[in-house]
Amino acid sequence: MNHKLVNTITTENIYSGLFVKNYPSLCNLLNDKVKKGKSKILQLEEWKRIFNFDREINNGCIGRGYKIIEVYLTEKSKERKLAIKTIIRNLVILEDLLNELDETKEKN
Repeated sequence: MNHKLVNTITTENIYSGLFVKNYPSLCNLLNDKVKKGKSKILQLEEWKRIFNFDREINNGCIGRGYKIIEVYLTEKSKERKLAIKTIIRNLVILEDLLNELDETKEKN
């Protein structure tokens, strides 16, 4: 598989069942930058759109590594997280529109 996704990330070096011993090694395989803190967390979330992986304990070495479960042929779309205020606002707008529609039907 030779897929180039999300800027410079490439999945040509990973495959289902591959165990990678640590995060820097996985970054190297993906041709991606090693990040820290929140940037790393966001990067891991971004990777979940490209391939599925789990953190696992490797019997052969100390610590946890990354097991590649599946590499997607096309990246998944980003999920939009709406704030609860936005959801409530949208529901109020829909309720108002529904009321207007009902009033229009009653007049006709």
